[in-house]
Amino acid sequence: MKQETRNNNTLGRLMNQLSAEKKKTVMAICLISLMVFMWVRVLSNKSPKSAGAADNRKPGSTEVSGGMDAVRIIYKKLPKVAGRNDILTRDVFSCKGWSGFGIDGKNRNKNLKEVNVLTKNGGEEILKQVAEKRLRLEAIVMGSEPRAFINDRLVGIGGRLKIRDEGQVYEFEIVDINENSIVLKNQDAEIALKLTQITETEK
Repeated sequence: MKQETRNNNTLGRLMNQLSAEKKKTVMAICLISLMVFMWVRVLSNKSPKSAGAADNRKPGSTEVSGGMDAVRIIYKKLPKVAGRNDILTRDVFSCKGWSGFGIDGKNRNKNLKEVNVLTKNGGEEILKQVAEKRLRLEAIVMGSEPRAFINDRLVGIGGRLKIRDEGQVYEFEIVDINENSIVLKNQDAEIALKLTQITETEK
């Protein structure tokens, strides 16, 4: 009786081992089959078409291939938005940008130049016309060494300015700088370039 029970236990263990080995074998066969199937698909270059591509195609449309030739480029003009492309067109540190201090272009050309003749040697009228057209007295800085800002240059007493007008070159020397005017000399002729009082432009 004991021998029969022992044989039954041994047979049960063998059946359990065979069942476990059978499951492993079946799983290995399935994995190998799946791998073979995937390699066949890759080597044959057969990939499934996306369902979205088929649905998005319009009826009657043909599929166009050809790289860049198939690309359609449409240029659209960007909308103009106020303030998007604003740039700074004026520099307040430049004499040309002093409009923020009550000196605009019209006011400066009208009020900043006034030429007076100081000598009577015959050539002063020509020098006066040249000075009115070519010289721009922007500002005067007083101090131990006064300076005048003329034609975008800061010059002191003894400084020289060369002005070209109608093919002629005129050289002016600054001989005196006062609070509201400067004295220029060309050879024996002297003229005074006055910095007049600035008034606000009428609106």
